[in-house]
Amino acid sequence: MITIKDEPVALQGLVQAAIGLAVAFGLVNWTLEQTGAVLAVTAAAFALLARRQVTPNHRVPDPAAVPVAERAAEPAGAQPPASS
Repeated sequence: MITIKDEPVALQGLVQAAIGLAVAFGLVNWTLEQTGAVLAVTAAAFALLARRQVTPNHRVPDPAAVPVAERAAEPAGAQPPASS
């Protein structure tokens, strides 16, 4: 069974597909605006839940990165030193 902790995005897709089918087959009598609002709220809610399950890793050091000041001192077209 899919749980929110294991696959939050898959569960979001399943819930939103079920909402779309319910509207398409007349199980709920919603206008286009109401359907869009419900889908938007479910997307936002699942995005918040999915965000709690992951850790951003934006500070991964790049060994090939050279500070801008050092790049400006290099001649044009120079290749960075090869790492061993």
